[in-house]
Amino acid sequence: MQTKVQIWLISLFLVVPVFMLREPSFSPRRLISEPVSPPEFTTFAMDRYDDLAFRIAPLLAERRLGQDPQALLDLGQLIVEKSVEIDVPPSLLLAMIDVESTFDPCAISVVGAKGLMQVMPARILGNDHVRSRFAFRGHEFYDPHWNIQFGADYLGYLIDRFGDLDVALTAYNQGPTRVAKKLRRRTFRGSNYAR
Repeated sequence: MQTKVQIWLISLFLVVPVFMLREPSFSPRRLISEPVSPPEFTTFAMDRYDDLAFRIAPLLAERRLGQDPQALLDLGQLIVEKSVEIDVPPSLLLAMIDVESTFDPCAISVVGAKGLMQVMPARILGNDHVRSRFAFRGHEFYDPHWNIQFGADYLGYLIDRFGDLDVALTAYNQGPTRVAKKLRRRTFRGSNYAR
């Protein structure tokens, strides 16, 4: 009886995994997952800018970013312009704002990230520049227009640096130094933030 159990266990551990590997869902995991690339997003006619900005403005109003229609429209226009500038869809910037701060322009994290896109002023601009230029104007990092510009420009820099949207988004969340180390060690696995 004991021999039958041993044979059954051996077959279970040797034969079943072979069949499981034949299934595509059980194939070995690649070191770097598929990039989280946005749908094809290309520059479009100028009248489409306004159309997108008009669709974004009510969303911003729902999230209590103000009541002035012109200010909301300007903010929507900025999101569209920045998304075209760094070649990502506006919905990605909106998703980042939602994940980072749930559309709270006064949000601050325990590590000092500020505003809608939770920018780290020293990381983006450098300590000396923040001290000299923004020493008495730190409130500008909470201004939605400044914050979205800083955050989008920083994301664009990370996309250029790493050449992959998934890696750039992970670096935005975890920091580029940590992500670069993971890439060098071949331990980068993507992140829930990017997904």
